[in-house]
Amino acid sequence: MTTSSLLRALTLGFTLVTLNGCGASGAVSTADAEPRVGVQVQTVVQGDLVQTLTSTAVLEARRNASVVAETSGQVLVVLVEEGDTVSKGQLLARLDGDRARLQVAQERALQRRLSHDNDRSIQLEARAMISGEAMERARFDLAAQTATLELAELEWAHREIRAPFAGVITRRHIKPGQTLALHAAAFELADFSALEARLSVPEAALAALAPGQAAELIADAFPGIGFRAKVARVAAVVDGKSGTAPVVLDVEETGTPLRPGQLVRVRLQFARIAAAVLLPKAAVIAAGVEPYVFVIDQGIAHRRAVALGPEQGDRVQALSGVDPGNEVAVLGQNQLSDQDRVSVIRSPALATVDAVAAR
Repeated sequence: MTTSSLLRALTLGFTLVTLNGCGASGAVSTADAEPRVGVQVQTVVQGDLVQTLTSTAVLEARRNASVVAETSGQVLVVLVEEGDTVSKGQLLARLDGDRARLQVAQERALQRRLSHDNDRSIQLEARAMISGEAMERARFDLAAQTATLELAELEWAHREIRAPFAGVITRRHIKPGQTLALHAAAFELADFSALEARLSVPEAALAALAPGQAAELIADAFPGIGFRAKVARVAAVVDGKSGTAPVVLDVEETGTPLRPGQLVRVRLQFARIAAAVLLPKAAVIAAGVEPYVFVIDQGIAHRRAVALGPEQGDRVQALSGVDPGNEVAVLGQNQLSDQDRVSVIRSPALATVDAVAAR
């Protein structure tokens, strides 16, 4: 006997035994004899759908600068170290200024002589004992020397390296005794009180973003703490290669332990849809042109085409096809056909977005 013949015989025998065993209680109905497909279902609910953009970014100081030497000379003393907080105008280091000091003395002496000459020319002019040309030349020489003296005094003042704004010394490039060239970097300074985060946002979300929108930053270094931020700038141009555009967030809180260079996670809510019909994404079958789900009603599976809106997490907005309270198959639906009888295993109802966000 072939394998197929054996299977047919076993099936026939099983059927006869089943029918004989049920003879005492009457005939078995056709519906009860139909095989059922086991499926797990969830209930479609209605609630607010909050679209949230999540990304990562590196914090940057909004104000940072390289503090350079505005004159050359030997470093005499360094007054600050990396990590020190400094105020605007605070003295950071001092260079040897002997050459600049002698230059100031020389130019000051020449300025005094020319000032005396100019005063004498004024007296001679009053007695008509000097030409107008000579008088004009004396005034010009004095003005030129006054400017030269001011430049020498500025050079003398530049021997002191001062902080251009309040902040934290993030790096020290110099040490006492070294010779510093003109415009060489001496320190790196950053203002920790004004931090910002730059992230790349997909072009699909750009239209919903605007300056002033609230965001939250989370740093792994400070678990359980969220830091407030807001959208400061949204780029007007999209990168054609990546399909994203840079968005800058300002950290609103001051005095936080956050530091430039830290990696943070960004959570930005950019849209809220009130009273949305929330469908489990797991229920959607995307085969073919039109997505569909199976609505389970009184043990029968009904195929329903659905139009979908924005999604968030494990849920998606259903624009049509299902209603709140419908039960949809979320497990086993790929084995279903329209009007199939099913055996239902219930799972927890789909939570609203607000409930999920509150956890």
